[in-house]
Amino acid sequence: MVVNDLRTFAYWGVPALLLVGCAQVGELTGGPKDEAPPRLLRSTPEQGSTNFNGDRLVLEFDERIQLERVRDRLLVSPPLDKQPEVKLINARTVAVELQSPLLPDRTYTFSIGEAIKDLTEGNQALGLDLVFATGNALDSLSISGTVVDAFSGLPTKDALVLAYPVGGDSAFVTGRPTYTTRSSADGRFRLQHLRDEEYQVRALLDKNANYRYDLPSESIAFRSDPIRATWADSTQTTVELFLFQEAATAQRIVDQRVKADGQWMIALALEARTAEVQDLARTGGILQWRSLWNSRRDTVELWPSDTTALREGMYRLVVDGIALDTLPYRPLQRMPFHTGISLTGTGEEADLLLRATRPLAGIDSSRFLLELDSLERAVQVTLSTTDPFTLEVRTALPSDSKATLTILPKAVRDLYDGSNDTVRIALQRRGEKELGTMRIRFQQDSTAQGVRLVHLLDGSGKVLREARVEHGQTEVVWERLVPASCTLRVISDRNSNGRWDPGALSDYRQPERVYTYDKPLQVRAAWDVRVDLPALPSDIGRP
Repeated sequence: MVVNDLRTFAYWGVPALLLVGCAQVGELTGGPKDEAPPRLLRSTPEQGSTNFNGDRLVLEFDERIQLERVRDRLLVSPPLDKQPEVKLINARTVAVELQSPLLPDRTYTFSIGEAIKDLTEGNQALGLDLVFATGNALDSLSISGTVVDAFSGLPTKDALVLAYPVGGDSAFVTGRPTYTTRSSADGRFRLQHLRDEEYQVRALLDKNANYRYDLPSESIAFRSDPIRATWADSTQTTVELFLFQEAATAQRIVDQRVKADGQWMIALALEARTAEVQDLARTGGILQWRSLWNSRRDTVELWPSDTTALREGMYRLVVDGIALDTLPYRPLQRMPFHTGISLTGTGEEADLLLRATRPLAGIDSSRFLLELDSLERAVQVTLSTTDPFTLEVRTALPSDSKATLTILPKAVRDLYDGSNDTVRIALQRRGEKELGTMRIRFQQDSTAQGVRLVHLLDGSGKVLREARVEHGQTEVVWERLVPASCTLRVISDRNSNGRWDPGALSDYRQPERVYTYDKPLQVRAAWDVRVDLPALPSDIGRP
């Protein structure tokens, strides 16, 4: 079977009647549910009017209304220096009091529909924009496109899309946009009522609602080239914006929480070498913390040697010798009594891999029993030398066989001197005829930079297999695949560092390009699936 369809992630009060006689008794109903949104009857200024110079907008609706989350949902383009004050002046009428003057000779759009709901059913007046001009005419050109997450390719809702005059680069960080809109649930946007000019277009997940990129946790997207506003017709160029969060330039704690088994998870903005917890309250006793890092060394799990009375303390987190913060240790749930053990898969050096929920200090292999055809078989269990959570099990199961692995209580001992409860795991070693093969073939591109990272994903997005494809390599083969519906993700790893990297605004560097198939690949038993990949360009964000 040959598959060669690759897609770039893109874009985009009723009176009662009393009847006497032979009448049937039934329930009174309120009629059909109101699903119609509030409808605008009239406004000041009128929709599409010109030469407006007032300081108050008034909108009257056909039913009683309520306001909700006005600060978050009202969007004004071009933005005003101060947020307007929005209030109800009667049950059906909204007033927008301007707190800063309107600019002369501009077309304004007040997108207010999401903040207005009817009083009875809460239907939003979605899509309601009040458009008017302070000059003699309405501007009528537009720029449209989509905003998607640069890594996952999923459309991004409620991203601010901002337009600036060419040369106004600093306004994205320190100033205000000339025009703005929000992306919809499918990632689409349209900047409307623009002048006949070229614009620099940016996107922003604005955490503090100030129309500026000024927080390290905000995600951004940008076009390197200017875009000219045009008429909204079938020939209009669609702009693709790939949203990413820039790599941090200074170390900080991105996230921290105490997990179920007592470990303190600390996620950092940058890679680190060491992490230390300093107890600021304890005066006696010895408390030690074991550090277990992820492969990128930007997340560490700190395991305390003793969890007694940790809630009462305050702890300074020191990373690479620098104190980052002082925090309390706050578990959100009670620690399970037993250490959990589960099957995670197979490894190169073992038939089975088991994972414990806590770091292990020792094992008793005699308490691992393997039963095949009602007979016990020998099983060899060792603790991984590289991962304190992992047990390597060698079973020598024959092909096309099923067995049960029973793990008796106290088979493992964790760092808290706790142990496991009884665990039974059903095992199956599939024969070659029950497994499939996938061959990934690549077209060569002499202009491509770096290497390609290829991931085989299951339906939930978990990576099942991965491969690094060097320049000049033409094929990757994955064998012994369990039949399932899968898909492929390909990362154009420009700098060959083995991972996806975001972009950088300072030098207009786009995030590394990510591709996925737009439909699943079916791994079938005894089938050899061939996937032909076209040459993949190494840059994104350009026409």
